[in-house]
Amino acid sequence: MSGLKILVSYHKPSTLLKNDVFIPIHLGRSLVSKVSKDETNDEFDYEWLLSNMIGDDTGDNISEKNRELCELTSIYWAWKNFDKLNNPDYIGFMHYRRHLCFNLKCEEKANDVGLLYSDVINDEYIDKYGLTEENINSLVKEYDVIVGEKVDVTRMGMKNTYDHYRRTSPDILHIKDYDLVLDIVERLYPEYSYSIKEYNASRFAYFANIFILKKELFNEYAKWLFSIIFEAEKFINTSKYNIQEIRALAYISEWLFGIWYTHLMQNNNYKSLELKRTFVHNTDYDVKREFLRPAFKKNNIAIVLSCDKNYVNYLGVAITSLLANANKMYNYDIVILQSNISIWQQKEILSIANEDNHSIRFIDIENILSDKLLDKFFVIGHFSKAVYYRFFIPYIFQNYQKIVYIDTDLIVNHDISELYNTDLSSNFLIAAVKDVEMMRLTLNRIDNGFWYDYVTNKLDIRNIENYFNSGVLIFNIQQMITENSLEAFLNTLDRIENPVLVDQDILNIVCENRVKFLDLKWNVLYQIPIWDKNWKNKLPCSILNEYIESRHKPYIIHYAGAIKPWFQPNNDLASDFWFYARKTIFYERIIFDNLKKNLQIMDTDVSDKTVLSKEFKDIFNYNKIRAKYVYYKILSKICWGKKRKRYKEKRKKFKEKIAYVRRLIKNL
Repeated sequence: MSGLKILVSYHKPSTLLKNDVFIPIHLGRSLVSKVSKDETNDEFDYEWLLSNMIGDDTGDNISEKNRELCELTSIYWAWKNFDKLNNPDYIGFMHYRRHLCFNLKCEEKANDVGLLYSDVINDEYIDKYGLTEENINSLVKEYDVIVGEKVDVTRMGMKNTYDHYRRTSPDILHIKDYDLVLDIVERLYPEYSYSIKEYNASRFAYFANIFILKKELFNEYAKWLFSIIFEAEKFINTSKYNIQEIRALAYISEWLFGIWYTHLMQNNNYKSLELKRTFVHNTDYDVKREFLRPAFKKNNIAIVLSCDKNYVNYLGVAITSLLANANKMYNYDIVILQSNISIWQQKEILSIANEDNHSIRFIDIENILSDKLLDKFFVIGHFSKAVYYRFFIPYIFQNYQKIVYIDTDLIVNHDISELYNTDLSSNFLIAAVKDVEMMRLTLNRIDNGFWYDYVTNKLDIRNIENYFNSGVLIFNIQQMITENSLEAFLNTLDRIENPVLVDQDILNIVCENRVKFLDLKWNVLYQIPIWDKNWKNKLPCSILNEYIESRHKPYIIHYAGAIKPWFQPNNDLASDFWFYARKTIFYERIIFDNLKKNLQIMDTDVSDKTVLSKEFKDIFNYNKIRAKYVYYKILSKICWGKKRKRYKEKRKKFKEKIAYVRRLIKNL
């Protein structure tokens, strides 16, 4: 069948039901700044909900009424934003712990309240109750209406459904509110008078707002329901109600559905089906430790980026370029590893995913890594600790076969699914593009002896021409798990201590001779002509022509190095960045941020030595820095106790500074 969407309502992190049929929806998202009805206000919970599902706060919505109307905010959102679900033929609603049982052969008996109880949601639960896409699609197409199985309220000691409302929880459910709503229904829809009486006198009830309807019926129901709800809001006084009582109309809506369904089946020839309902006791989801699953079951193209709050604008441009060149035949599963990106920045990035085949999720790396582990990461220059997040990709994405990793300082000019579909056998841990810049730096040993010595002696890489750039990578996840690559990365980092090119150096050491090399067009390093006007004479002939050709038709342009296109828009290939930047909400911010920096520079009296940039001061004081390193090195060896510890820390600091200054000199 075509077009079935079942919205599954969530208000907190819980085990996800998510595929092409089940669409998780976060209820009350617009109330994020307020204490929830469950008395929680956990920012991390909100981040998880933001990253894993749509919200009820877009378009025409009543998200702000979720405290009073509960799951009705998702029904209203679907009604008013049907096009955002691609106008499905059928629309359904379930809850994070209450589902329909689509297995017609299930012989399990429901209890007195009409529920089948389970402990957890897992593969066994999915199979037992028929919650697979194929099974649901084949079943639903035979019917016009599917509802939860009716419950005999006399088994709960009630006379009928009206008595059930009156007696269930009189301190929460006030019969005067229900009576008032019934009067409104009779006034607005007098043709329902008989159905009201019949349903209220019946011993059978339909609970929980769980159902599936053809879209024509859903539109009729939603129009009917909300005309009643909005009218009732004018007359029911909830000013003195507590947090439970204030949900009066949400409770009453369950009785209203029973009345509507009774009327529908009395007056029309619709084919209906009643299914058993499930209830799951433990839906707690350990979002800090649960391994990610692919966002899509079929044609899933998995892409990972890492970013901190300072690079969000450029992250937005990178993702915009990627999705602008996406193939509609594939599903793009984008995951961002981050540590300090605010909820509001995340929300802006999520807004880029505007198609059904786009998914963007954020993973807070600090909820996975310990502070002790994060402290091990050596950074210099414009690098941040975010670059080391690549180490943990095999650990976090254990449910994937492979992952494409891309940096945030790049744009994508070609469909990245072609890159993802690169075949990786067990012989390869990774696929990457050779680092042309490293070839330029190391070919002339006289001018760049430091880099040749560093790569061959410090890193112990045997063939410099096989050194790769880590800005675009394909991870062979399962093979890396088998070989415990994460442990190898961390052990190598301990041994090298202060890699100049940070994680890229470590990746090259661990993956040496296990790399499938990609065409240069998949990672065109744009900075080479900027650093060196004589670059064509600095590259081996074996790579020169391929690099020139890749610049003519780049699939991915990587703005590596310190001079970015947002600093100098006149550089070759910079226009590609601005082409995509103009398509984003980040365009003006990028201009403003860099204009502000330029104005600060213009206002600076460069003749005054005190206002020279910190970077140039460090370069001028390079010899002093080296002298201090030697000084503290000696003291750390001849002193003991606390003094020795303090001098060792200072020695480490100046050792890092030496490497940093070398990097600055290289970029001049």
